Amino acid sequence: MRGRIKNDNGSYIYSIPIPRSLLWLGASFPSLVDDSKKHSADPWIIALAIDMNKQTSIIETREVIVVTNEKLRGKRVKIPFVCKHFGIRYMSLLEMLRAERWKF
Repeated sequence: MRGRIKNDNGSYIYSIPIPRSLLWLGASFPSLVDDSKKHSADPWIIALAIDMNKQTSIIETREVIVVTNEKLRGKRVKIPFVCKHFGIRYMSLLEMLRAERWKF
């Protein structure tokens, strides 16, 4: 399955693979997939993380982690809530910088 993205002036269209999880992610959390928003990457990022974490390889083991500055607050459907629901690890940008031992 493939999707299309136009840039802001509509002159370029890129064909990209649609993560398989995107379809049932939208069915599970319809408020996350809001077509009225011009740029809504949240469901794409989560679906890609789900799909990539399902891929297995004999050569390497990896865990895809979603980086977001959104906070888990009750049952609000934000990236942390959906990631927790599907068992996807997430962290803030600051946590990622510390985990990667970046120095400034």
